[in-house]
Amino acid sequence: PVYDWLWQELKKCGYIQSDETTLRVIHDGRKAGRLSYMWVHMTSELCNDVNPIVLFSYEMTRAADHLREYFGNYTGTMTSDAFSSYYTFAGEHEDTITLAGCLMHARRPFALSAAVKGAAKLPEEEQKKMPEYRLLQLLAQIFDLEKSFRGLSADERKACRNEKVRSLLDEYL
Repeated sequence: PVYDWLWQELKKCGYIQSDETTLRVIHDGRKAGRLSYMWVHMTSELCNDVNPIVLFSYEMTRAADHLREYFGNYTGTMTSDAFSSYYTFAGEHEDTITLAGCLMHARRPFALSAAVKGAAKLPEEEQKKMPEYRLLQLLAQIFDLEKSFRGLSADERKACRNEKVRSLLDEYL
């Protein structure tokens, strides 16, 4: 009952953040060691009308069925990575759900590329010549600015983003 109540409270928040990660389990009715998923959903710091909530849900797949079951009547903004289940679910609820991407997830391919190229072993001047380096620096600047926006309302953040972040994001894109 508490878990179900927390789900209902979570869905009252107009801004939700979601992600999922893999895990292997020994016993879930399938062969031991099969890949499964732990989904996590949490209220955003922008949601002032409910206490912070973080909920985990074990699922055998990453299918959109999980989102349908738990968020079927949700109205608001969901921030997530670019995994297709979120797009599928949001597409089924175009009038009620806005899907927002996550820049931290957008950062990962560039960090991985820099690591594969051995950037850490290169002199700093050589690192600075790498396109990945410039993109990672732009994202670091954006993240630093975003930290300074904590505690602001959504409208205040939007104004700050338009004033301070937009040019950096345009350069990134």
